[in-house]
Amino acid sequence: MQTSLVIDTVSPVPGVSIFRNDVEIVSWVCEDETEKMSEVFLNQMNYLLENQRLSIYDLSRIICVVGPGSLTGVRVGVSIAKGLSFGLSHYGIRVEEIGVTLLSALAAVGFVASNESFVRSVVFFGNKAIFQDFQREDDGFREIGELQFGDYVNTSFAIVSTKNVKEILYFIKSNFTRFVFTASKFARRELRPFYYVSSSSLFRRY
Repeated sequence: MQTSLVIDTVSPVPGVSIFRNDVEIVSWVCEDETEKMSEVFLNQMNYLLENQRLSIYDLSRIICVVGPGSLTGVRVGVSIAKGLSFGLSHYGIRVEEIGVTLLSALAAVGFVASNESFVRSVVFFGNKAIFQDFQREDDGFREIGELQFGDYVNTSFAIVSTKNVKEILYFIKSNFTRFVFTASKFARRELRPFYYVSSSSLFRRY
């Protein structure tokens, strides 16, 4: 039985969830934007684990949203995920590390909320945007084309962006971490931060 911890400190609705196999058993969503993200997430993560009579030693996978997003938001989530993985390795416990981009998680939302065969996920930064196209497949979805950055141009694609994801999630009555988990099965990445550097108008991976 696989126990997965999902960490999202990047999206408009950040949260943390625990999955047993493919079923979410408990979750928490941060609704107070004034709270300090790092302290809140560690406290809530521990509470959720204890609530299910689990500990970090029971984890088999750590799934984290790696960006694109603000340096602070991305760094908090990736640091927690890597810190947990590194700490567990000292006890001989190896957990699978999975990075998920905010774009692929948004695509999962789009495919659930619509019947479209294609979805364009968009993350806005001022007057610029980074976007990625996705195609629905029998067992999920996949990326198509290249990651794009620049002035956003509307197309016939179904659009899912950080500006409307809260409304979509309210409509389908679900928290965002469920879609992060779904995306982890079809759009896995390395657990490396992917953030926006405003001074150079570039997205960087480290």
